[in-house]
Amino acid sequence: MAFGDRFRDARVAILARNDVRRIRAEVQDSRTEPARAARRWPFELLQNAHDAGPRDGRDGVTVGYHVTGRTLEFVHDGAPFRMEDLAALLSGGSSKDFESEETTGRFGTGFLCTHVLAERVAVSGLATNPEGVFRFVIDLDRSGDEAALLEDVARSEEQLNGATSVTAIDDLPSASIRYDTDALDVVTAGLNALREAVPFLFATCPLLCVLPASVSDSR
Repeated sequence: MAFGDRFRDARVAILARNDVRRIRAEVQDSRTEPARAARRWPFELLQNAHDAGPRDGRDGVTVGYHVTGRTLEFVHDGAPFRMEDLAALLSGGSSKDFESEETTGRFGTGFLCTHVLAERVAVSGLATNPEGVFRFVIDLDRSGDEAALLEDVARSEEQLNGATSVTAIDDLPSASIRYDTDALDVVTAGLNALREAVPFLFATCPLLCVLPASVSDSR
């Protein structure tokens, strides 16, 4: 192997370790201070949907929060994921353009605070690349140590290889993010904060249509 190739391999490994250290630190922060993260998590999910913007041919983005027993699901019908968004989701980074005035960065450290709900998250949705639109399903497990997190990133990357091409997307959500949580008090606190803020959201985020949170107690 050439000297430069060995350097690049070492650099990639260091960047991967830096990613999972950031993920671990942010997840631990959210779970050790749940009171602070409890009123923040709905807005981080909302911001990701808003930053996606509407799909082609639509004027806005509809989002919904659905609670069934101990499962909370967030869905939206905005623009599909870009490859940069998926990379940010897996790395705990941000897909924001450095000088952007319109977005705050999708799936950066803000998204990591939503792990206050659960360390394991199921994410599915639509993603685009030059070949078309694909539906993907990945499972994020941020419960382990550094080595386990590195394995989780590799496992999630492998799951992306199973993405399937789709042509009709009108009835498919662009994103579904599902948490199986034991922190129902955190769910309640977050949804209450969201209800209080809804009148202001329409003034500051005109692209959004926030559906009333649906709650079905099937415990």
